[in-house]
Amino acid sequence: MAWYKIEIDAAKVQAGELSDITNQFENHLRLADYEDEMALFLVKPECESSDLATKLYFTPSAARKAINILIKYQGKECKKPEKTLLTLLVGATKVWDNLFKSEN
Repeated sequence: MAWYKIEIDAAKVQAGELSDITNQFENHLRLADYEDEMALFLVKPECESSDLATKLYFTPSAARKAINILIKYQGKECKKPEKTLLTLLVGATKVWDNLFKSEN
């Protein structure tokens, strides 16, 4: 399965959508017994006052287990993001080694 991305505009981040998605994802991760390759990554806009979207990236395993989040927030299939852009939002730190071995 592919990676997936949800983009959240600044107004929706302010309204709590990022927190809602994070909380929902944490529940899925708990149900999956904290699977090593299941993670949610964050890419914030360059500057805080930007109207650019905050991006959330779901690993392939996360996309399979949290499909309801992707449907609800209109997640789109995407290519694997660059490791250097990502911040781990929810998931085990092992995910870096498991999914980005060749990029170290």
